[in-house]
Amino acid sequence: MITAIEGEVKLLTHPSKKLEGPPPHALFEGLNYSVRNARPGDLLEKGNVLRTPPGSKARILYPNGDQIHVAPGTAFRIDWDKDAADGQPVLRLRHGKSRFVIQKGGPRSKFRIHTKTAVMGVRGTDFVVAVQPQTGATEVASLRGEIDVRPVAPKAEPVQIARGQTASVPAAPPEAAAGEAPPPAVEVRPTSQLELEVIQKASTIKAAPPAEAPPPEVAREIATLEKAAVDATLRDIEARDPELHAKLEGEPPPESLDALNTSTVEALLPDAPEAPEVAGPMSDSSLDEAPSAAAPAAGPDEANGFRFARFRFEGLHVEQGGELEADSPILSWAPRYRFGRFLSLSLRLGFTLLKQTGDRGVFPMVEAMLVPGLRLWGPLELEPHAGIQTWTVNGGTNPGFGLGLAWNFSGRSLGVLERWVAGVTVVPGSHGETAEFRAGVGFGW
Repeated sequence: MITAIEGEVKLLTHPSKKLEGPPPHALFEGLNYSVRNARPGDLLEKGNVLRTPPGSKARILYPNGDQIHVAPGTAFRIDWDKDAADGQPVLRLRHGKSRFVIQKGGPRSKFRIHTKTAVMGVRGTDFVVAVQPQTGATEVASLRGEIDVRPVAPKAEPVQIARGQTASVPAAPPEAAAGEAPPPAVEVRPTSQLELEVIQKASTIKAAPPAEAPPPEVAREIATLEKAAVDATLRDIEARDPELHAKLEGEPPPESLDALNTSTVEALLPDAPEAPEVAGPMSDSSLDEAPSAAAPAAGPDEANGFRFARFRFEGLHVEQGGELEADSPILSWAPRYRFGRFLSLSLRLGFTLLKQTGDRGVFPMVEAMLVPGLRLWGPLELEPHAGIQTWTVNGGTNPGFGLGLAWNFSGRSLGVLERWVAGVTVVPGSHGETAEFRAGVGFGW
């Protein structure tokens, strides 16, 4: 259960290749998700993704006292894979930083954490995993207990780190990932004071203001989970860290889970070096104090799969060999199939009554165009098109081809409007070459 939130945290649910669940939706690693703001009391299911924008944090607690503290700038997929070959659950950290406090002998005491570059095997401990977004380079710091760290490469062997140590795993070169070269070396070093301070700051959550407090029944359940986490952590410290336990015995009982977890970090500070020799994702605090709006969710037109209710409304200007000029709005039905983030294919069936300039009359025009789409950058797509047009005057049925551009609104709240569209079409014919210019909007639901 999510028991505490600071800032605005996004919860992605209903993972599917098609659009499922209530809008808005987001495309994340090839799957479509329903997106909403996370709230204390939310239960996380297999396949859910938790996203913390800069300046936002979240805490997840389990009934046995296990804890996950999600730092700012993190994408965290809940993916307990009970069908793995060795029966161990798997959790995938896509990017960012998270702290895990796992009880020995509990349901998650043998789980594995996967990143792009490393696999961590856990036997019950307090540790932090940090992943660099661009390269996937991973750092793992043990605050209490032992962790096995292994690079993602066929010939890699696990390296064990102990309390107060950090392991750094760089991205493996393609040759190592294919098993044709030695795996990248895992560097083990003492965790620095700077990194410990960043860890503690990122895993401590400010109390929510009274106006944002959860309903009473949810608050009572959260309080029960918080107490269970404190009790379970104290028992684990007593059994596995006598030095820290002796220190805590001489102090008043911890007032909160944050206070207890802070004690674990403070016990490591005296023997830690001041700063790491090379700064990595563990010491990066650039996202901690930079609140900003979450990246907009992908709009429906950016979701994978087939969409039937998709249309275009454009202004159309036609010039034909100096003989004909006409202007008119054109309405098109444009069903589309998107294959992934960068490719799509749509069919554009349009109809208009072209009004000739100079009050020379109105005549129908029908077109059928095949439109492949290629994502160029961000929301911008290139849309070449080819097909046929049928006119009742000046040409009959002729082939046509052209080029268009589309700018997706990327999930911004504009009702059914989804994109700006514009294009040029050339239609050769017996009455001369026709040039068509159009611009308008795409919409759908």
